[in-house]
Amino acid sequence: MFNPYQILGVSETANDEEIRTAYLARLRENPPDSNQQQFQQIQQAYALVKDSDCRLRFRLFHVETITPELIAQSMQPDDQHNKRVGLQTLQALFKMVVTQASPSTNDQ
Repeated sequence: MFNPYQILGVSETANDEEIRTAYLARLRENPPDSNQQQFQQIQQAYALVKDSDCRLRFRLFHVETITPELIAQSMQPDDQHNKRVGLQTLQALFKMVVTQASPSTNDQ
C-alpha cells in the first residue's frame, strides 16, 4: 500500500512544518531530471498529508479521492440494495467529515 509518511520519511504524528521540511528535502534529493517516477511519488505523498485536513482524510479513507469505481469495488457487484445503502452511508460520513473540517461561515 502507498504510505506517504514512509515516502517522505516522517512519522504519522509529524506536524505540517516537519512534513513540509521532509518534502522539500526529498525533492532536492530526487529532482525530476534524475527520476521522474520518484519525483511524482514524492509529490503525491505530500499532497495526501500536507495539512491536517488532508491527513484526516487519508487516515479515514486511506485513499486519495473517493471515486465511483472505488465504491463499486468495495461492494458486492450483484447486491444493488447494499450498494445504495453503502453509498448513502459513505456520503453521509464524508459530508460529516467535510462539515467538521471546514470553518463555519457563522464565525466570520
